[in-house]
Amino acid sequence: GGGLYLDSDNFEGSQVQSPAVQGNTAGAGAQNVAVRPQSLALVDSGSFVTNFNNRAGAYLPAQVNVSGLHNLPCGGLLVQAVLDQQWFLGVNKTGEDGVTLINIKVQVLPGAHNITFSLLDNSITIVAVATLVVRGCVPGEVSLSNDTCEACPTGRFSLNPSNSSCDACPANAECPGKAAIVPLLGFWHSSATSIQ
Repeated sequence: GGGLYLDSDNFEGSQVQSPAVQGNTAGAGAQNVAVRPQSLALVDSGSFVTNFNNRAGAYLPAQVNVSGLHNLPCGGLLVQAVLDQQWFLGVNKTGEDGVTLINIKVQVLPGAHNITFSLLDNSITIVAVATLVVRGCVPGEVSLSNDTCEACPTGRFSLNPSNSSCDACPANAECPGKAAIVPLLGFWHSSATSIQ
């Protein structure tokens, strides 16, 4: 039993690993040592995501690390994600290692957007901000709504990304999906982006 909450930086990381605190079972988030959170950072995703494609059911995984004094992990804390300081995207609790994974479902209009990660505890104001650049639909995809692009399946195609549905494959051609139209043997078309 018992636990340590270290609110000062007047200690060495090795001191909290001493035999006096090993085997201790108390603490926030099942940790033996708790420290005040000082840093919140994205893991392995940098701070900039480009060319994100809105697809129905698509998620953007965000791994967030919360650490305190001497980079000790802060477990058991709730981390939230908010889009453009307006829309709540999700929340998850950090593990003993101070890391959490938030699978974010983002459906927004193309352009640059900010995702702000912060602790749900409003008394601690540390944040990490990631810029998300959402691309518009491209040939081979159709716009199901203003904020969702879907790729055309085998047997269908789209040369116009603003269409709301994929076109049927023309006669005497194969369509492996997306924007590809492949003429059958003995047939041709005037360009790779033409159905004629």
